[in-house]
Amino acid sequence: MAPPAGGSASVIESPMGFAGFVADFMSSLMSASGEEVDRDIRDGLERLAHEAGVERGSFARFSDGAESLTVTHSFGTPAIPTPREGDLRWYLDQLRRGQCPVLTRLPGDLPAQASGERQAFRALGIRSHVAVPICRAGRPWGVIGLASSRQPHPWTADDMHRIRVAGEIIVTVVLRQEMEETTRHLRDELTHVARVAALGDLTVAITHELNQPLTAIRANAQATKRLLAHGVRRDELEEVLDDIAHDSKRAADLIVRLANLFKRRELEKLPVDVNQVVRDFQVIADTETRRAGARLVLRLLPGLPQIMADAVQLQQVLLNLVRNAAEAMAGIAPAAREVQITTVATSPREVTVSVEDSGPTIADTVFERLFSPFYTTKADGLGMGLAISRSIVEAHAGRLWAERRSAGGLLMRFTLPAA
Repeated sequence: MAPPAGGSASVIESPMGFAGFVADFMSSLMSASGEEVDRDIRDGLERLAHEAGVERGSFARFSDGAESLTVTHSFGTPAIPTPREGDLRWYLDQLRRGQCPVLTRLPGDLPAQASGERQAFRALGIRSHVAVPICRAGRPWGVIGLASSRQPHPWTADDMHRIRVAGEIIVTVVLRQEMEETTRHLRDELTHVARVAALGDLTVAITHELNQPLTAIRANAQATKRLLAHGVRRDELEEVLDDIAHDSKRAADLIVRLANLFKRRELEKLPVDVNQVVRDFQVIADTETRRAGARLVLRLLPGLPQIMADAVQLQQVLLNLVRNAAEAMAGIAPAAREVQITTVATSPREVTVSVEDSGPTIADTVFERLFSPFYTTKADGLGMGLAISRSIVEAHAGRLWAERRSAGGLLMRFTLPAA
């Protein structure tokens, strides 16, 4: 948000100009995210200082006990000193009590007891300064300040009000950003717990899956030892050694994939091949479907565009969908139980992944509440799998929904934007 070019009217002095500034400032901050918020706050301070006819603007935040003050955003050299506990007591006391230090001419406007402040402002090269404290729940939360290093500057009551409005906007946006960060952290924690719980149910089946290559390695190693004892040449053992290498890789791959799924981690989006994500998940999906007496079928369209995604979280979505699909077919003949995973490009900029089952038709009351948190038809279920899956897909700027198949069963689809 660059300062306007030209014009002699100050936004601090002009109500109409200030109304425009507030509208622009709020619009830019409310639509910003992450580092954009910090950038737009700095731009707003720059415009506020420019239109006030000064060269510096800063926003600072109090520590929890209001014992210290730290500048978090600043245009130019900081306009607010950063006193620590025991420093600049007069200045901090003014702000803690909700007073605005209005220092038109420095150091002359400072009281005799403000010796530390006199040194601080001199060190910062500030000739004129104003600070407006912003409170929350009756307690000091932050401070917005403007300063001039060139000459004394008069500050009016209208100036105080308008600077305070800008400070209130900054505090509101910072609090919103912190709340979103807390929500994101809690969602990541819940996602991790749900993933570990889902994998915990697979422990016995996964142990069996891992035991197969380990047993094969042991048998082949023993056979190799016997053959060597009977004088068989090493070059004649190539096939059995290849089997050992293959089975050891299979076991290692399963352990690595399980470790990745169990690991606590934040969302990390990287360019990935969705088909490879499915293939990496295939061993676990096979284990899950076989546990329910079903078979897994993959229909992966080649040449799909890459997507920006967290592969582990996408595999968590697939695990939830495959598990639900497999368990939904418990009441039909084993030969008819099939879980199918399909990938297609629904447009040049979008990839769609589908998981469908051949189970019975689902009741209307159940279908309508599929994605409701804590709703489940399972005796031992938490009812969070689909709700968490939807939140993961939406965090990837995608969409997850359910469709009924004409032949019975469910078709779960989710879309992901191409990188």
